[in-house]
Amino acid sequence: MISLVRILPDAFMDPANTLAVIVYNDKEYESGNALKSDRFICEPIKKRGKRLGSVTIYYCGDSEISFLYEEG
Repeated sequence: MISLVRILPDAFMDPANTLAVIVYNDKEYESGNALKSDRFICEPIKKRGKRLGSVTIYYCGDSEISFLYEEG
């Protein structure tokens, strides 16, 4: 999980201002020390309909556009 959460920000428009957080089986993994913001994308992790966690991507930069259409 640590390797995955560290590479996720590189897939976004502004990786330097992007924080990835994976919550899986009640454990939280973060890509860095950036502050969480109110601009984010969150999707559940499910297996056979049961929610096991989530993947959340936070944008912490100054741009008016937080995420590209393709990213959300």
